[in-house]
Amino acid sequence: MKTPYKYGVVFQHRDTTKMVDSPTIFRYEGDWYMTSIVFDGKRYETWLAKSNKLLDWEGVGPGGPFRPM
Repeated sequence: MKTPYKYGVVFQHRDTTKMVDSPTIFRYEGDWYMTSIVFDGKRYETWLAKSNKLLDWEGVGPGGPFRPM
């Protein structure tokens, strides 16, 4: 989809050494949520963020902690 608006990065993990990929956005009870995959160099983890305007995102937290290898 093309859009005339370019906002750049709207959500970044608080630990910038971790990589974030595969954002998926959905709406639930009037709020927007985004799941994303976080990679720490060895393991993957699913994270959740919340927004009411799709531009200001608040990290809710991980879906579960990294499991030991």
